[in-house]
Order: sequence, then structure tokens, then C-alpha cells
Amino acid sequence: MSFNKNILVLLMFCLLAFSCQKEVESISMETEFPETVELIAANLTGEVIDLEGNGVAGALIEILFDGEVLRSITTTDGSFSEVNQAYHPTHTVIKVTAPGFTPNFATPQVEAGQSLSINFSMDKHEEFTTHNQGEEAEHYNVNNMLAYFPPAAIETGASAYGVVSQTFDFGYQTTDLMQADRSIDPAGNLITLDFKEVFYLGVVNELEDELSVEPNQTFNVSLISDVTDPQVLYFDQKRGVWIHVAGIENTASGFNFSSDKLTMYGVVSACANDTQSPTPYCFVGADYSYDSGTELPADVIDAGSFDDCDTNLTRLIRRTSDDCGVGDDSFGPSLSLCPEDIGKNIEVEMMLIDDARNSDYCITNINIVAGGGTGDPIASCISLSTALVDGPVTLWAQDFNFQSSDSSTADEDLIFELKKEVDACGNGSDNFGPTIELCDVEKGTIIDITLRVTDEDNNSSTCTAELRII
Repeated sequence: MSFNKNILVLLMFCLLAFSCQKEVESISMETEFPETVELIAANLTGEVIDLEGNGVAGALIEILFDGEVLRSITTTDGSFSEVNQAYHPTHTVIKVTAPGFTPNFATPQVEAGQSLSINFSMDKHEEFTTHNQGEEAEHYNVNNMLAYFPPAAIETGASAYGVVSQTFDFGYQTTDLMQADRSIDPAGNLITLDFKEVFYLGVVNELEDELSVEPNQTFNVSLISDVTDPQVLYFDQKRGVWIHVAGIENTASGFNFSSDKLTMYGVVSACANDTQSPTPYCFVGADYSYDSGTELPADVIDAGSFDDCDTNLTRLIRRTSDDCGVGDDSFGPSLSLCPEDIGKNIEVEMMLIDDARNSDYCITNINIVAGGGTGDPIASCISLSTALVDGPVTLWAQDFNFQSSDSSTADEDLIFELKKEVDACGNGSDNFGPTIELCDVEKGTIIDITLRVTDEDNNSSTCTAELRII
């Protein structure tokens, strides 16, 4: 790359001619790109703040092109500004770092003379672990990530190194935590990504300088994720785009992959253009009790409906015949029961709608009994869960509950107990109780869990779930 040489030639020309325009509108430069690349002048302002809204003092803003730093700005209070500086129209990368914080990037499209305003949010590293040089390293992140580094993966020239990590869930966190969102489609066109999750893995020496993975070495990552059919990409700082990671292995609880890149990773769903309807399941012949003003919510009759993309389905319910005369033959979040329903078997319909507005329904019949009915609770378990074990771990029965209900007992008054079917730890967890305890001997296995739900009348029912232990 010849940016510095071209600048030097330009300055020499200015000195020899004894005059030079104060503002350079564009600079031509030869790079590894196939055509001559032209930088343009533009303005940039913004601020760097933490998740509490405070300015991040000492944040370093680097303006990069083709992997080279054109210049850098260090903030004193989190704010920054520059006027009439050089940018590439389409390949500018802005990198923001601060000690103890996860990096942030932006890849703006820039026009000549434009005034850009970009604000960056930053969060402190969730996890920092220290490992001895030349030994296997396992790095756990509390938000369901595990990274494994073989002995030869990292070389520091010192006795130890640190692994840092961070995870972001853009389902509820601000997307300002990652401003770069461009990738390239198979036809070579730039596209904008809609990230569901972003996570960071880095390795640093004792001075917190960033390190790289040794040549011909890789590390392994295992992530628990609820993104359906995930596609994983890493951020290429030189090109300013996100690149797909090959060899993703989907698991029941997330995905695994191997990489040699210590950088930001993003997760998108293959369901961006979802056209698949949800799969509805209704309970059949369940008993529900009537008391004055009883409302029957739609999710009470859901027997494990699911969608290939959406884990937060909208559930609506209606009667097929409005016997109570209150308009409940139209869909709503719940329907009303009336005294005339007692002793009847009524037909109801539950509608499921996903985020892409795809829908489907199921029809079932339910029995209405007088208040204080003696029907058993409906026990409903999560289908599969995963636990990270590093020494004894205690799990509560409520961890395995998925919308269990009872016709006469409020949800908060139900009693939940659980047990293992096989107690490999020998700690009595094969007997029903409010908790079970996991141990290291169960790592790498999938165990069966039974959940028991008991109502105020001491009626009970059970369901089973699988627990993957890593």
C-alpha cells in the first residue's frame, strides 16, 4: 500500500511550487484493489459512551483503510470531532477501543464534504481469565459461551496470557454496541445484516496488547443460542465487512465452530425471509374450572406449539360458537367462561402467529367444571436445556417449567419439584425436591429430568426434559 508515499510526494510538490491548496479535496492512491482508489474529504463528530450513558474517557478512535491506520483520535471525555479529513467512500473502517471495554466498529458510506455523526456504545468485558503459556485453556463466559485453546494456539513470549470475551443480545440490547453491519452476498453485492447476537473473543498479554492465533492453529467455540438456523460471521477489519464462518455445527442448544480469528463474531438467522407457518399443538380434553369472571388465556391450552424461527409466538383463542354471548367467537388473547359452560364440553380454536405474520391454528375440546374442580395440573417442560458445569451446580425445578398451569390454582401457587432419573453424582438428586445438583462426572452427557407439578388440592402431574451438560 502506498498511501504514505503518495502523501510525501504531494507535500514535496507543494514545497517546490511554494504553494498548495489548504484543503485537499481528494487523494489518488494505488492499493491492492484492482482500480486506483480515491480518498475524499469529510467531517466526523460523535461520542463514545458506556451503558450508563457516561462518556468513555481515553477511548481511541482509529480511521482505517485497507487495514492501515490513516489517523487516530483519543478522547478526553468521550466526544470526538475532526474536520476535512480523508476517508474512503466505501471501504472506511472506524475502530473504537478503550481499556477494559469490548471494541466497536463502524463502516460508513462517505460522500465528499459530508458531515458524519456516529455515536458508539461500549460495554466492559464480561469475562477475563488468565492462562499459562503452553497449556490447554478453557474460557467460560457466564452468558453461555465456552472457548477452548490448545497448548500451541497462543504464543506470548511470557508465562501467561489473558482471554477476554463479551456477548450481546440485540433482542433487547442497543445495536449501537456494534455499528458495522455490512457483508457481501454470493453475487458480490454489499448487503446489510440484521444481527440477533454478537460476541467477542480476544487474547491479550500483560500489557493488554491484542494477540493473534499462531499460524496453522485454531481454537474451538461452543455457544448456547436461541437463534434458529444460525449463520455465524466474523468481522474482517481490513475489508470492513463480515465474512461467513465455514463448518458451523448446529446443536440442540446452539452451535459449535473452529476458527483462527480473534475478533467480533455476529449471528444472524436464516429466517430473515420466513414463510413457514408455526406448528400448533392443543391439549385435548383438559378440565378447566369456572369461577365468577374466569378468563381462559390462549397459552393454557398450548401443548408445545413451536415455530422454526420465532420463539415468542403470539397466541390467540376463540370459541367456535359464542354460547356466552360476549363476542368470544372472535380471536383474542383470552376468552370468558360463563355459568352456562359448567358441565359442558366446548370447542375452542387457538391461533399461532409468528414475527413474519405466518399463522396456523388447532381446534380442541375442553371440559368446564365448577370452581374448585379436581382436575390434575398441566405439567409442561422445556424441550431441552444446557448447563455449564465447573464443579457442583444447583438447578431449581422452576428452571425446567414451561407454562405449566392448573384450572383452579394460580400459577404462583403451584409447587414445582424435580429429580434426575439416574443420579450419577450420588447426592440424592434422584428423589423429588425443589433442586438437583450436577457434578463434573456428568460433563459431556445428556440426562433425563422429571418435573412434578402439584396444585393446592394436592393433585399432581409430571413431564420430562433432557439436560445437556457441558
